[in-house]
Amino acid sequence: MNNIKKKSDYIILDKNNINSLQDNNCYIFDKALLTDNICINIPDGYNLEFYLINYEGDKLDITFNQNNNSFVIFSFSIINNMKSNYKIFNNVNGSNNKTIIKGRIYNNVDADTTCLVSGDIKKDTVNNDYTEDVRGLNLYSNNLVIKPDLIVSTNEVVANHMVTIGNFEENKITYLKEKGIGEENVKKLLLSNFLKGIFPHELTDDDND
Repeated sequence: MNNIKKKSDYIILDKNNINSLQDNNCYIFDKALLTDNICINIPDGYNLEFYLINYEGDKLDITFNQNNNSFVIFSFSIINNMKSNYKIFNNVNGSNNKTIIKGRIYNNVDADTTCLVSGDIKKDTVNNDYTEDVRGLNLYSNNLVIKPDLIVSTNEVVANHMVTIGNFEENKITYLKEKGIGEENVKKLLLSNFLKGIFPHELTDDDND
């Protein structure tokens, strides 16, 4: 399998020859283009790592198409302050693929958030491993809807998806306060860990920002 690695502010595509990915309709783009509908086709035998950290836009619409022998990691964290709609689709059209989609959404005080995460594993495919894990943090009891949609049309697959929406865990708040950390700083720390915990440390280390 081809190795991938080259870093930008928000995306790691990480491969040896970026041009060959572009030639195969796998697009490289910056944060400013994330308001558009984006389709990323993964060539056979390629890995794609896509990390979107603390995105604050009101729209996200991304489709991944996997064919054969590919590995896709898409991790995203969102800080939402408005009425927003996010859509992430993944079509597994072939066999021997692995997919990991992880998302963390923080619904701020004036936010109204809808997020659809959809996977479609096609008929007559085999040996695919697919995981969705999307969690929402809703501190202000406003509207936060996360819709998981996983369509599996084959028995030869390992497929899992999980969605949770909640608040900070009281036992964690209590523990940190007992360590002498003030309540405001405790919540900042927990929020930071919630948003950054799904990314490689080198991407979220303050020294590398």
